[in-house]
Amino acid sequence: AYVIRTYVRSFLRSYGLSLIPAYEIRTYVRSYLRCVVISYLLTYVRSLNRSFVRTFVRSYVFTYYVHSLFPVYVRTFVRTYVLSLFPAYVIRTTFFRYFLS
Repeated sequence: AYVIRTYVRSFLRSYGLSLIPAYEIRTYVRSYLRCVVISYLLTYVRSLNRSFVRTFVRSYVFTYYVHSLFPVYVRTFVRTYVLSLFPAYVIRTTFFRYFLS
C-alpha cells in the first residue's frame, strides 16, 4: 500500500500537475486562503463585538443601578448599626444634620 501511495503521489506531482497551469493552482490556493482568513477574522471580530457589548451592558447596569443603590444600603447600614453605638443627641446634632439628610 505504501508503494502504491508513493507511486500515485509521484505520478500526480509529475504528470497531473503539469496539466494544470501553475497560476491556476496559485489563484485557487490564494482564494481558498483568503476565504479561510476572512471567515476566521469575521468570526473573531463578531466574538469581540459580542464580548464588548456584554461587558458594556454589565458595566452600564452596575454603574446606573447597583451603584445608585449602593448609597442607600450604606445609609441604612449607618443609620441602623453604626449610629446605634452613639448616644441619641450626637446622632441628632451631627450625623443627621450634615451627612444623612
